[in-house]
Amino acid sequence: MNSKALFFIALSSIAVTAQAQVTMAAKSGFGVGGFVSQAAFGGGLLSTSNTERSLAYNKATGNVLVVSRNAGTSMKIVNGTTGAATSQALTGISGGTFAANTVGVSSDGQVFVTNMVSAMGGTSFYKVYRYANEAGLAAAAANVGSFQTLTGTVGARLGDDLDVVGTGNNVTMVGGYNTSGSGLTGSLNGYTVSTWNGTSISASHVQVTGGVAGQFRTGVTFGANVNEVIGTQGSPGINFSTYSGTSGTMSASVAGGDSSNERCVDYVEFNGHKLLATLEAHPNAGVGNAEVRVYEVSGTGLTLWATGTTLTGATLANGNGAGGVAWGASSGNNISLYAMSTNNGIQAFDINVVPEPGSMLALGLGAVALMRRRKV
Repeated sequence: MNSKALFFIALSSIAVTAQAQVTMAAKSGFGVGGFVSQAAFGGGLLSTSNTERSLAYNKATGNVLVVSRNAGTSMKIVNGTTGAATSQALTGISGGTFAANTVGVSSDGQVFVTNMVSAMGGTSFYKVYRYANEAGLAAAAANVGSFQTLTGTVGARLGDDLDVVGTGNNVTMVGGYNTSGSGLTGSLNGYTVSTWNGTSISASHVQVTGGVAGQFRTGVTFGANVNEVIGTQGSPGINFSTYSGTSGTMSASVAGGDSSNERCVDYVEFNGHKLLATLEAHPNAGVGNAEVRVYEVSGTGLTLWATGTTLTGATLANGNGAGGVAWGASSGNNISLYAMSTNNGIQAFDINVVPEPGSMLALGLGAVALMRRRKV
């Protein structure tokens, strides 16, 4: 078997303690060598026209969801085990520069979709849609939030990234913004935090002091809890912040493996470790290989554990540096990881994490939960 034809993957295992380590491998059975290319989807499921810019993992179904604007608004439903995909047209969605651009899924399988507005305010509304579950994607979307202005966001571009945590009637969402709009007011750096209470969405804009403009605009994730937000826009690096109410503070900006193109992030706590996954989404064709990186998070410090890519052939241009990365299902010491570089396809990995010694002792006593996203 020609392994180069199937996948190229770089592995890096670093001992964090005497007994803690990680390995990274292409997910067996997912596509070819852990990769489903844009072309392999066929039937127009994915395009090379920058129409797919967000993905999320649905723990309730084991599927990966991808929002698409290719030949209409739809959701691509990708089997997290095999990579096989189907398409579901979305109805009841309208307005904005892009009617649908991001997707996030709560722990119990509620699906949230947002539009993207290039300059919020005036007649331009930032909209949030909700589906009770994945099966409900066949019905018209429920518009549960529609915001014309939020303090500090007039003229801002909202809807390029999204993270969703929580369950039931206690769901929290965060989306960073891009400062490309005109007429901005307030801080140029921050994110919008929205909450679902079972009836409607309420939203507020968090103005983050410190840093540079738009540091959460292309990739965003909650950290150890809902008051910690990690984001990227490429340069100057991976940004850590905390917030209370509408006021946020930059904790640190840390250079990652590619400070210009590491644009997507997702955080998880697994086997006693705090892990941050990132995706290199290089905008230029034939440059980079859509590399995925896994870091150990300690406070606002990062230790690189592993790097890899299953993408085959030369990368196609990704002019917006867009895409997504999402942690998936876990079993024993293994947790899945998915990454999509816009215009190229979806990579899938199996990440094997040996617990820290303290967690291993607790496992023996039956007193530890191996995986959780500590965000609520």
